[in-house]
Amino acid sequence: MRRDHFALHDLSRGFRQVSQMVEGRRARLPVASVSFLGGRSNRLIDPDTGDEPSFESVLRTMHEAGFRGDVYPPPHLWHAGHVGVFPTSPFPDTLARMRNGGD
Repeated sequence: MRRDHFALHDLSRGFRQVSQMVEGRRARLPVASVSFLGGRSNRLIDPDTGDEPSFESVLRTMHEAGFRGDVYPPPHLWHAGHVGVFPTSPFPDTLARMRNGGD
């Protein structure tokens, strides 16, 4: 079946495969780019909302699929210097509190 976009379950399936391929191979450190976010091809769409999922949703999906490696954000986030950067995913609970105006 040909589709014009991918969904998070497709991403999860792919990263489960990647994780299995590099498991136990310390010489092959995994690196992934999520440059498809904001792109015109290989689009990722949430079937429930019809919108592109957030970067955090993509990271959560990758993590739950077993991916443990470096992730490069999409180009449109490269200049978001005012945004806090966390070196690991899943992000700490404090991030959700900060987004809601908490400390």
